[in-house]
Parts: sequence; structure tokens; C-alpha cells
Amino acid sequence: MGEAVEHSLSRLKPDDVRAIVAYLRDQPAISHSEEHVSRFAFGTPATYEVVLRGSSGITGGIVAGSGAELFSANCASCHGVAGTGSEDGYYPPLLHNTSVGASTPNNLVMVVLNGVQRRTTKSAVFMPGFAALNNEQIASTPRR
Repeated sequence: MGEAVEHSLSRLKPDDVRAIVAYLRDQPAISHSEEHVSRFAFGTPATYEVVLRGSSGITGGIVAGSGAELFSANCASCHGVAGTGSEDGYYPPLLHNTSVGASTPNNLVMVVLNGVQRRTTKSAVFMPGFAALNNEQIASTPRR
């Protein structure tokens, strides 16, 4: 979707944007049996960071190489230790994020592996890819 916004939707005239909004608002919602709550309702702040970065090392049930440790090493420095993003909004929250809360992990896996690089008229957005992670590590990264 980012490519569609970057290369075409961002260049729409205001009347075209209003027409698309009117059309989308007129469409009935599609319900999936596996989605029982809104994607924005998923997620609770992580609380294990103190254990991972504390002076006693990895303790308290946190297993070396676990999703919690991988999150701490690869994601927390930008998205925050609780997954709430940066205060200025530059790094988006992972809580209530549609890619993270989706019933299928396709978009999330693509972002983790390939990263994100988008340019808008106002700024550039960049997140590195983590292709060095193996399938097991990606699957163990906390999602909801």
C-alpha cells in the first residue's frame, strides 16, 4: 500500500480523494470469522524489557533467542520498549498497528524482512530490513 500512496494516491486532486472516500464509506464492512475485535484493539505494552536489560541478565522466564529478546535487540530502540513508538510520532507504535494486528502476518513479515523506504512530499520514512533473521526467529517475534 505504501507504494500505491507514494507513486499515485499522494498525487490525487482533492476532488478525487473525496470521491474515493465517498465510495469507500458506501461499501459494507467485510467480516472475517478469525477477526473478533478491531485490529486497533490488539496489543498491550511489553513489560519484559527491564528483565532483558537488567543487571541480572536474561531471567524470569525470558529465554535467550526468544521473541522478547529479538524484539529488544531489533525493534525496541526505535519503536520503544513497550512498542508505543516515539513521542513525536516519527517511529510508529506497534500497538494497535494494522500490520501487526492483522489476522495474517504477510505484511508484517515483508516489513521485517525488507524494511520500509518511502518518500512523501514532506518527509522520508525508513526502517531497515532484518533479512538476517531466520524463519523461526521471525515467527517468534511478538505479534499481538
